Amino acid sequence: MVVGPSGRGSEELGSEAVDRGAGRTKGQSAAALGAFLLISVLMFGIPLLPHLTHSYLGNGADPADPDAFLWFLNWWPYAVGHGLNPFVTHAVYAPCGLDVATATSAPAASLAALPVTLTLGPVAAFNLLMLLAPALAAWCAFLLCRYVTNAFWPSMAGGYLFGFSTYEIAHLTAHLNLSLVFLVPLVILPLLRHVRGELGPNAFVWLLALILTVQFLLSTEVFATMTVFGAIALMVAAGLGPHEGRRGFRDVGIRIALAYGLAAVALSPYLYYFFQGSVYPTRGVFDADLANVVIPSTITAVGGQTFASVSRKFVGNFAETAAYVGLPLVGIFAMFVWSRGRSAAGKFLSIMVAVVLVASLGSPLRIRGHSSIPLPWALVRRLPMIRFALPDRLTVYLFLLLGLITAVWLAASANRREAWLKWALVVASSVSLFPNLAGGYWHGSTNIPSFFADGTYRNYLTQGEIVLVIPAGRAGADAQLWQIEAGMSFRLAGGYLVRDTSGDPHCTPPLDRALVTGNARRYPVGPDALGQLRALLAARGVRTLLLYGPLAESWRQVLAGLGLAPVEVGGVTLYQIGQESGA
Repeated sequence: MVVGPSGRGSEELGSEAVDRGAGRTKGQSAAALGAFLLISVLMFGIPLLPHLTHSYLGNGADPADPDAFLWFLNWWPYAVGHGLNPFVTHAVYAPCGLDVATATSAPAASLAALPVTLTLGPVAAFNLLMLLAPALAAWCAFLLCRYVTNAFWPSMAGGYLFGFSTYEIAHLTAHLNLSLVFLVPLVILPLLRHVRGELGPNAFVWLLALILTVQFLLSTEVFATMTVFGAIALMVAAGLGPHEGRRGFRDVGIRIALAYGLAAVALSPYLYYFFQGSVYPTRGVFDADLANVVIPSTITAVGGQTFASVSRKFVGNFAETAAYVGLPLVGIFAMFVWSRGRSAAGKFLSIMVAVVLVASLGSPLRIRGHSSIPLPWALVRRLPMIRFALPDRLTVYLFLLLGLITAVWLAASANRREAWLKWALVVASSVSLFPNLAGGYWHGSTNIPSFFADGTYRNYLTQGEIVLVIPAGRAGADAQLWQIEAGMSFRLAGGYLVRDTSGDPHCTPPLDRALVTGNARRYPVGPDALGQLRALLAARGVRTLLLYGPLAESWRQVLAGLGLAPVEVGGVTLYQIGQESGA
């Protein structure tokens, strides 16, 4: 044994150094997670804290998407607790029901938040998950950046730029499944550790299979796009590497395929119902506008209102215009390419940025809302399954790449003056991406009439009966919260959990446009409205019809033809339909 100056062996000293390094690493990780959690709460959580059970982190102007996720958070524990098949529900879209596996139900999120859901309700659980989403994304990106750079503060910068990116703050307004993207950077870590020989083949396969399984149960869309761009990244890396090293990439590819196989086995019950059901494509075009890369939408604080006249021309709503990178971050990328673009890592990251950016633009190319040349995504739209992915959402990978590039670029500072100049540009990037917290995009409240809140419904509704609420569909998504408030004691003839329920004529309202808006004046229902309504009520077995909201007033004249007396009670207008009336 070699003895050191203090009389202890070098092996012992080395062991202590490793322990100190491990302790410092764990301390840094804990500090990073705490910092990102604090940032998330300060940005989005302060107004929610006194109202966790009836206010939520989401867009108050359009609560339909948050309402859907609130329903799913409640559905999974309710179904399991009552011995029901959680993959199929007849509580909505009754009597036909819904294949839950084909919807964005995020069962992994529901399972993780189960204790909160059971004690404080789904609204509090939703708030917890949404507040955790950017913090966890930033933290996992930090872990990846620190592994690559071995530098704490550059990794903090890279993590922040991913976790609090335009993509994240945009989807934090509505989409729980798309906000929980913390596994996207985390899936790369086992691969890097395996390639470097730090993680054995078996451990790598099992760990990757676990990550893939959880990601699928968070978002099938992110799982699919992560798979596609992961494959592209592997091919790019193999192409840039030496020829003699390509056998190693082949072996890694085989092990990744094994991990996918194990994940498929674990997910087999879910996959059975997923492929048995109908796929509900998202309507509308959500392609990134090239101008959006440097021109913010109104969800961004700096310049969002200034350029509102331009951003209004971008396709998609504010939750789907998430390509804003900003000039400072574009400058960082340009300087990275200039300084590191000739290295293998620099070439890889630069190529992947270009691939992801072009893919996120969809097809055709749009600049300030004007369409021009076709792009490669036109070919992707012909492929099964992946064609349903929305190109603008691919910016999640763009921000991960830019966060990693920023960390690597910062860590390579040659002197203090260069470091200060680089950090000034990073701070400018963070400021340019800061969310427009005064815009009201991240705070909404539940709307539950006293008819349900104080239990009055028990005097009018029977257990398990089918209720039609007008407005239905997206405009009537609040009714799903009423159902939760009532302990799932009645079924809804409508719902807003998927965008398209066509296929079964009995499950497609013949008065669709008027029903889902609640406005029979704006969307006339035609001369045979009463006959169509009778047919609808009979086909769905509706025993009670509820009107609510100012637009529902236009339906009173139509409903008067049923010969039923409306009952005004607890903030709703109620029609009880006898067996003969519904027929």
